[in-house]
Amino acid sequence: KALHRVEKGCTGNCEGVGEEVKTAQPVVNNGGIVALKNGAVWTVAGTSYLSSLTIDETSKVIGTLLVDGKETEPVPGTYTGALTLTL
Repeated sequence: KALHRVEKGCTGNCEGVGEEVKTAQPVVNNGGIVALKNGAVWTVAGTSYLSSLTIDETSKVIGTLLVDGKETEPVPGTYTGALTLTL
């Protein structure tokens, strides 16, 4: 979700009109797709929303994975659906 930091049509100091504040939200139309390979390690630092996650045999996720609301061990494989990752 992206919102403008300063409302459109501001008067006075409008320096931040083009700046946005972005907040992670569950996937709606355009999914977030992540593929971890070649020994990649993802330590989840905040809440992330994806529609697809692939973890190869040499990579890992450090965090909690929910697939369609059900907690799932993030072992090598491909996960699709409403994915939520947290620390």
